[in-house]
Formats: sequence, structure tokens, C-alpha cells
Amino acid sequence: MQYLAEHGWSKALAALESETGTRYDAGRLPLGSHLLDLVCHEVLAESEDRTGDADWAARRAATRALDALPLGPAPLEPTHVVQGAHAGCVACLATVCIPGKGAAVLSGGADGCLAATEVATGAVLASSSVAGSGVLSLAVLPDQEAGPLVAAGCMDGAVVLVRAELAASPPSLPILATCAGAHRKYVTALAWAPQPAGAAPLLLSGSWDESAALHAADPEAHTLSTLCRLPCDGHVEGLVFWPRISGGAAGRGAGVGTPGRGPGDGATVQGDVGDPPAPRFLAAVRGSTVLLELVVERSGPGADPTLRIANRHGLNEDPDDPHLSFSARGLAWSPCGGFLAVATDAGRVLLMGPGDAAGALRPLRRLFGLPLDRFQNWGVGWAGAGVVCAAGAGGAVHAFHAATGKCVGVLRAHTPAAVRALVGMEDGQLATSSFDGSIRLFA
Repeated sequence: MQYLAEHGWSKALAALESETGTRYDAGRLPLGSHLLDLVCHEVLAESEDRTGDADWAARRAATRALDALPLGPAPLEPTHVVQGAHAGCVACLATVCIPGKGAAVLSGGADGCLAATEVATGAVLASSSVAGSGVLSLAVLPDQEAGPLVAAGCMDGAVVLVRAELAASPPSLPILATCAGAHRKYVTALAWAPQPAGAAPLLLSGSWDESAALHAADPEAHTLSTLCRLPCDGHVEGLVFWPRISGGAAGRGAGVGTPGRGPGDGATVQGDVGDPPAPRFLAAVRGSTVLLELVVERSGPGADPTLRIANRHGLNEDPDDPHLSFSARGLAWSPCGGFLAVATDAGRVLLMGPGDAAGALRPLRRLFGLPLDRFQNWGVGWAGAGVVCAAGAGGAVHAFHAATGKCVGVLRAHTPAAVRALVGMEDGQLATSSFDGSIRLFA
């Protein structure tokens, strides 16, 4: 606000505040910060001559693509409330497509069970006891011939490989393999890396033992083996695969403005002919002011893969400024694969995208005003192309329009029990779970 006042923009700011019904007040800092984000950065961008600046052009293109994301209807009322799928807290959710039936929600619980629920009807299709401890994280590798592969991360540090045979009669969730020593404790994040035909799928796991581990899955041989580990200097809270999307326009990461399937949906990975790109992941680490870019490398044909930190993507406007009072907790790609929603531990969600010509991620927009519980869970997801949903205080989920940053609805999902996890779907649907043992489906 000080910049606008000192540079002659006070009348424009006053007009904007009058139009939006918002007045800057130090006692209402989130609203003031939001106005600053919407106005000051735009003023700076328009007032500076950036001709020939490739970094500015890349960021500008990404911001314009974000501005064009449609709103769509925000889901406000649950269509189904699912009770009895688990005997206690439902800690994690993922989605999977069933041929001929549509979407299903996979859920992992403190009871050590994995369950599948049909979105259209709310019916529990299958349930399987997969672990001797609670299931904390899930990741799905779709488009497999025999059915999607599901990885389940557990409280005791194990990772379990499951086949989602939900189109079979009866539907089932058979265990294929268990990697008992994947981590010392709490596997809190998982992400698959699609591989070329004939290659073993790669799975990355993150844990509260402050490490990431790379695994190779062989569903036919019923094995899940750990290949290598990497220290991460903090609890790993979130992981996502970072692909090159077919038709993408920016950087290593995402196809900005590209409709269709995103990174979690088996999107095509591009690379030079005969030289597929090395798999890359993004990791959110508690207490860190950056997202770690992890890359899988081999020193030569047939060599064992290794993990290394290839880059660090700052959560601050200035990537070289480490002074932040918050860190990333939850990560979710947009359906188009172009934008990453980052839930933080400070009541705001960052929307990140290509911020320079090299494709490094930078914050493009900040969503403010998310109320937090004392013991907060960091669920974040996309309900359709342009609506970001984030878990807030009191069992509520707040829905934001990504293009404007405006809160377009509050879903009273599990009041008063806290929301434990949420997952969005491309068609605008949303699933949430809670410590109360229920799953709620919104459409």
C-alpha cells in the first residue's frame, strides 16, 4: 500500500477498494495483503519496460494463462456421506477411474485398511487390510493393463503395493508386495513416475525420518524394492511427479493452459527421441522455504539409479530471499498440469507456475484468508479446472477461484471434526475425509 501511495496511485487504490468493498486496515492484514498482491504487482509489471526480457515474458504468459482458468460451479453440498468404510480416522484419499463405472475414491485409514468407494453412488466397492499400522498416504499409477497400481504409505515406515481390480466381479484390492523397511517411520508422501513400456514403474516415498526413497515396482513378480535414498533435512510433507506434458509450452514442468490430463493422470512424458527425460519430483519439506526438485539419474546403461537435488524453487517472490515465516505442506497439480497449488502452514495457498525462461517455479498468485486449526491438516486439491479447495478450521473446506483469488464458497464438510484429507477431480467433484471416520463426496 505504501508503494501505491508514494507513487501516485492512491486514487486508483481508493477506487478499487470502493468497488470491492474492502478498505485497507492493519488489523485486517490478509485482506490488505491480498489487495497489495492484486494491484501492486500488476502496477509494477505494467510500468516497467521489459522488452526482450525472456524471464518476464515467461512469467507473464503463465500469469495470463492462470487468469484464463474458468470458475465453474463450486461444490457446496455433499451428495454422499460414506460411513463404515473405516473403523477410525480416514487419513488419506486418492482417485481412480473404473472402466464403465466412472470415478472411485480410494481411502486409507488408521485401521490399516484400504477401501474403494464409487463416487456416483457412495457405495463401498471393496476393502482390504493392507497394513499392521495406519495408512497415511496413497498414490495411484493409472492406465495399467491389469488395473491401476496403488501404493500405500504406512505409519510403521512400510510401503505396500496393491492392485485396484475394481472393474472385476467382485471388485477387489489384492496386495502384490510389501516393502517393510522403506522408512523408519511415517510414510507421509508418495508419487509415481510413469516409465516407458517394459520398464519397471518408479515410486518415490517421503517420510518423517527426513528422507526420500526411490523404489522399483514389479507387479508381475510381486516385488517392491528400494533402490536408493536421499536425506531431505526435514519431514517430507508432500511429493508430486513433475513431468513434461504433451503440448506443454513452458519449462521442464507443465503445459501452461493445456487442457486435458494432468501429472497424476498418466499424462504423456516428452523427451528427445531415444533419450527419455530423467524423472523429476517436487518435495515439500517442513521448515523449508523452498520446494526441492529431485531428479532420478543413472551414470550409464544398466547402472543403478540415484536421487539428487537438482534445484530449489523458492516460495518467496524473490527466489534468493530465504526470509519466510511459513513452509509448504500440501501439493496438488491443476488438471491441466500447468499450475501447482501449495498449501502452507500460514493460512495461505500459493499457486505456482513457470516464473522464468528456464521453467523454474515461482508464486504467481496467493490465496489469503484461510482460517487454521491449532492442529491443522494441509489438504489441498483442484475441483475442476479453476477451483482450488483447501482444508480450513472447524472441519470446513474453502473453495477459491484460481484466476481471481476470490473465495467462492465454504463447504461445511466435517464440522466440528477436522478435515484430514481432500482430493479433487477434473469434473469439479471433491472428496473429503476426517478424524470422524467419514468420507464425504461433493458434486
